Amino acid sequence: MVAMKNCKQCGRKLGYRNKSGLCFKHVANMRTHGMSSSPEYKSWCGIKERCLNANNPKWKDYGGRGIKVCQSWHRFENFIEDMGKKPSKKHSVDRIDNDGNYEPDNCRWATQLQQARNKRDVKTYRGLNMSQWAKRLGLNPATIRSRIKVSGWSWKKATTTPKFKRGYRRKPQAEIKT
Repeated sequence: MVAMKNCKQCGRKLGYRNKSGLCFKHVANMRTHGMSSSPEYKSWCGIKERCLNANNPKWKDYGGRGIKVCQSWHRFENFIEDMGKKPSKKHSVDRIDNDGNYEPDNCRWATQLQQARNKRDVKTYRGLNMSQWAKRLGLNPATIRSRIKVSGWSWKKATTTPKFKRGYRRKPQAEIKT
């Protein structure tokens, strides 16, 4: 027969299945922030997992590249104090400098679109990425992508040639000067 345990704090008798060694009253007092089910807490856990756990599938892109979590952010209370709550459900943590660490001066809450423009593999020409050039030219980003990948155009030609006029002969409008 398994012996009954007593609470480490007050000596109250515990149930057989209690593994913490603390009664309900003392376990409840251990709560520090009360946000363990919040989206911010889940984001914080994800950051730590990607950077500190070599068994995480995404570790090679984070911890494996030397991306670290600043020491103060090893505690959730410090993370939430620096970052604040998410502005909306559509926001998640973004590192401004993708080669920089997770730290207050390098992180922000960003939308998926903002993050898509801030990836390592985003190519730019004269400081603008493909989506920004497409918007400037009134094109679909797929048009610029097709010009480069399918037609073999240079980045300069693909991002400075405006839409073709509709008609039998496909002559470009005047080339935009940059």
